[in-house]
Amino acid sequence: MSDETLKMIADRLGVTAEKVFDVMVKQAYVARVSDAIAVVLIVALVLFNVWLLKYTLRKMATDEWPGEILVVNIILFVFAIFAVGMVLVSIQMIVTAWLNPEAWALIRITEMIK
Repeated sequence: MSDETLKMIADRLGVTAEKVFDVMVKQAYVARVSDAIAVVLIVALVLFNVWLLKYTLRKMATDEWPGEILVVNIILFVFAIFAVGMVLVSIQMIVTAWLNPEAWALIRITEMIK
């Protein structure tokens, strides 16, 4: 991204180019926190799903048919697969926000221009 592009964005916002970049770097820290919360929730979902599967299998071993629990387990499993996939797709941006917020800011500004 050229300096002219950053200046163009800054002019549209009525601020300096340095201000735009500083705000985006600060936003990287916000993205870190939201990404960390998402990862923790996804890990909790996967662990709960594993526990629920074990519970369902124990119930099935005692000749009780936990049909409702099995349906919930399948739905949670599909959702967990989708959530893990979303994290894996965006893992590069998550790591960039943690390790190099300046690069994260440049990538996000570039995406906004496209």
